[in-house]
Amino acid sequence: MNTKQHTIHFIDVILPIPIQRTFTYSVTEDEADFLQKGMRVAVSFGKSKMYTGLVLNIHHECTNAYMKQKKFIKS
Repeated sequence: MNTKQHTIHFIDVILPIPIQRTFTYSVTEDEADFLQKGMRVAVSFGKSKMYTGLVLNIHHECTNAYMKQKKFIKS
């Protein structure tokens, strides 16, 4: 019986927009293992926009009150 527990991973991303805050995206375990702080990523923002941002932090807790279920796109 396989009882491997999956941990949810998140990344905080700095985007080139005039808002002084980061945005939190959920990522898979494999993506979290691959990503590094300072790495560029392409992320969805809003209904149809895509931005290239920088990974500020990789973590297991959603600390951003405004976090929605967002998905990053590999860059």
